[in-house]
Amino acid sequence: MKKQIIKDRYNNKGITLISLVITVIILLILAGIAISQLTSNGLFGKAQLAKEKWDEAQRNENIILEDYENKIKRYTDGTRNYNENCDHISTIIDDFTPEIKEINGTYITVKIPDNILSQAKGYIYLLNNKVLAVSSEIEYSYMNLNIKTEYEIMAIAIDEVGKIKMSSTINETTLDKLYLYKEGNEYKTITGGWTLTNTQTNARSQKNNDNMQLYYSITGSTETACSTNNIIDISNFSFLYVRYKKTNAAGQINDLRFSLGGNWIISSKTTNGDYEEFFPLTSCSSNNKLIFRNYDSYDYIYEVYLTNESK
Repeated sequence: MKKQIIKDRYNNKGITLISLVITVIILLILAGIAISQLTSNGLFGKAQLAKEKWDEAQRNENIILEDYENKIKRYTDGTRNYNENCDHISTIIDDFTPEIKEINGTYITVKIPDNILSQAKGYIYLLNNKVLAVSSEIEYSYMNLNIKTEYEIMAIAIDEVGKIKMSSTINETTLDKLYLYKEGNEYKTITGGWTLTNTQTNARSQKNNDNMQLYYSITGSTETACSTNNIIDISNFSFLYVRYKKTNAAGQINDLRFSLGGNWIISSKTTNGDYEEFFPLTSCSSNNKLIFRNYDSYDYIYEVYLTNESK
C-alpha cells in the first residue's frame, strides 16, 4: 500500500520527458502540414503577385503624374508654347478663364466656365504655379489661405484622350476679414449655411435672404436661435463683428447674445436701434459652431465676420 501511494505521488508530479517529446513532434507535423497547404495552394505566390501588380500600378501612376507635371511646367516655367500642333495641347477644348465664385478671408472658390464643360473630362487646379488638386469637379475652393494676400490662380482642363488646355491666369486677393454672413450671402463654404431653431412652440424664426436679413425672431417670454452648420475655426482672429438691428417686441428689450464655445457673450445694447459691435473672442474656443440667441425681442442680423481689427 505504501509503495502504491509513493508511485501515485510520483506519477502526479507533472509531464514526463516522453510526453514532451511527443507533443513537440505533433506540433512539428501540424506546422509542416500548414506550410505544405500554403505552398501547394499558391498563397505565397499569389501574395507576391499581388505585390508586384501593386508596385507596377504605382510605377505607372508615377509616370503619368510626372508626364502631367512636365506638361504643366511647359506652361508655368516661362516657356509656354501655344502652338496647337504640340502633341500635349488639346484642340477640342476652347480657351477659358476660371470664374470667381466666392472670395473670403481664408479661401477663394473658383468655377470652371460653362463653355468647356462638355469638352473636358477633368481639371487640375493650381495656386501660385503649384498643383493643389486633380478633380472631375467643376468647382474648387482654395482653402487655408492668408488674409489680405494676393494669389495667382490657374486651371488646366483635360480632354478625353489626356491632352490639356491651360486657362488664363487670374490674380485675386483674399479679404482682410472672414465673412460668415453678409446681406443674403451665407458663405456656405465656411459656415455650411445657417440653421434656425425655435426652442418654443410659440416662437418664430425666419431667414430672409431676399431682404438681406440673416434671421429675425419674435418671442413671447421664450427664445429662438440660429447657428452655423459647420464649426468655425477662430484661432487666427481676435474679434467677432456683428451688424444688426434691435426692435422692441412686446414692451421688452433684451440683449443679443452669442456663443462660440464657452460662456455666452452678451451685447450691452438694450435700446432700439441699428448697431455695429466688435466682440472680443478671448473667452471663446475654436472649433465650435457660432450660435446667436435672443429673448423677447426682434433681432435682424445683417452682417457677421471675424477680424483682427476692432474698428
